Amino acid sequence: MSGANAHKTSIVVLHGSAGADPLTIMKVYEKIGPLGSLFSDERIIEILAHEADLKRIMVDCPLTLPPCVTCTREVCPGAKRCEDVSVAWMLSMGSKIPKKQLRNAKPINTQVQRLWDIYNLFDKDGGYKANREEPSYSANQAPLVGRAQALGKRIKGAAITAPVLETSVYSAIKSALNALGLNEDVADLYRKFESGRAVRQKILKALDAFDWIDISSWPEDEVSLSDINNFNALITAWVGALNYAGLTNKKPQGFTDTEGWVLSPQLTSQVDIPTKKFTT
Repeated sequence: MSGANAHKTSIVVLHGSAGADPLTIMKVYEKIGPLGSLFSDERIIEILAHEADLKRIMVDCPLTLPPCVTCTREVCPGAKRCEDVSVAWMLSMGSKIPKKQLRNAKPINTQVQRLWDIYNLFDKDGGYKANREEPSYSANQAPLVGRAQALGKRIKGAAITAPVLETSVYSAIKSALNALGLNEDVADLYRKFESGRAVRQKILKALDAFDWIDISSWPEDEVSLSDINNFNALITAWVGALNYAGLTNKKPQGFTDTEGWVLSPQLTSQVDIPTKKFTT
């Protein structure tokens, strides 16, 4: 998903059963933007309506807002006195950041962060970890959040019944590194201007080698999957297929739908990863 007036939005349509046979890339729609009097959202809706029997619609940007942005109170009591459960949960989790790491940790800000942002600062055992993801409602993300929310309403209005879900390409790659036999630095390098294309090709090769997606038969010279926008759409679609197969992370208890859960692959504990060797 790109800005509404940019020609950088891509859609990838995958077919198959994730975890069984390799998924097939059915179509790649690239460089989707406004055309004359036709807004880019309308073009996206036309594409989705044209694709029959969609099971999941996955987007790679936030679908929900931080608690302070959605707040309708006339008077703000301040974060520490707020009765919002999300705010309380965020502050509680923030208090668990070790004192020796507080200096380098980004402050908890309920105006630009969602509960997910804070939850994502900790590993599954509750230990604090560094993370390079932007806050959900940063200056870069805010226009995309608005567009994604409007698009969700348009999808409902078009009577498209597939659920619209959210992922983060960075988190998805980070979560799948071990399962794909990739080095830890891959998630941090795939967006780099100088070396990003080579890293993205390495990830595509791994998806093909471990039989997740049939990459090798795709005509790369016609439509490049290693293009950053198409690549992001492919990973996003893959997470959608994994979610349909039950192979994505689960919400913790008490995490409601309105909070905005970010889906990522959960492979090693739920499927037998092929034991083939893969050279990166």
